Amino acid sequence: MHRFAVVVALLTVVAAGPASAQDIDAVFKAFGLLGTWSPNCSDKSQPRLTFAGGSKPTASFNNPARDESGEASVTAAERVSDEKVSVTVTPAKRNGKSVDPKSSESRPQIMAIEKVGDKIKGPSGPTLERCAN
Repeated sequence: MHRFAVVVALLTVVAAGPASAQDIDAVFKAFGLLGTWSPNCSDKSQPRLTFAGGSKPTASFNNPARDESGEASVTAAERVSDEKVSVTVTPAKRNGKSVDPKSSESRPQIMAIEKVGDKIKGPSGPTLERCAN
């Protein structure tokens, strides 16, 4: 019986498959996540986090103060509640260089993002405001 339950669980996961780009776009749009976010948009030295949709949704960051940047493919997005979304990303580039797909750095990561009024906040770090540019 245990083996049967495991097989059913695996088939359910495989049958569901990854979310499509349209599903991700729908979640991003409904949550209001598309665009660029920063702790202080008027200060260009502040970090920026950008969510883009389309056929290949991405999440990218740029932190001028630490001379860091990165880009990740968004492989799933799920609306957890009216105020929370879960976004699964797979790192693709770090500081302009491709991430080795065999490295531990390339493992999918789940980001829980929460709305705080008209701002967003991850599990750690500052609250981010939407930037006009």
